[in-house]
Amino acid sequence: ALCVVRRRVAPHANKFNPEWNAGYMLGRDRALAISGSVINSLFEVVQILLWSSGSVAYDIAGLLDFPAWNLFWAAFAFYWSDIHFWFVHRLMHPWLGSKTPWDLGAFLYRHVHSVHHKCYNP
Repeated sequence: ALCVVRRRVAPHANKFNPEWNAGYMLGRDRALAISGSVINSLFEVVQILLWSSGSVAYDIAGLLDFPAWNLFWAAFAFYWSDIHFWFVHRLMHPWLGSKTPWDLGAFLYRHVHSVHHKCYNP
């Protein structure tokens, strides 16, 4: 018989911290979510303006000509999003350690991705 033994791991020290400042974290996360929504909305507005001005083509007939091909790409997008997320998330962590000044992963982590790691669960 195959027996699997699981070792219980204690949660992180901040996981159930009674002194956790929920008000600060909630306000910070709210501000980040709103700013992200505004940035995404601006991208959408620019895309719609480019479509309406004719600078970027929008071909609805092309979508209807190949329905099976479009369904394939719609289904593939679910899998691609997971793969893409993993690689981009890994890209934003240090690659070579902190000893080299030209590590792109360390730069992205320090200036962009560290915000993600500042969110602690209560």
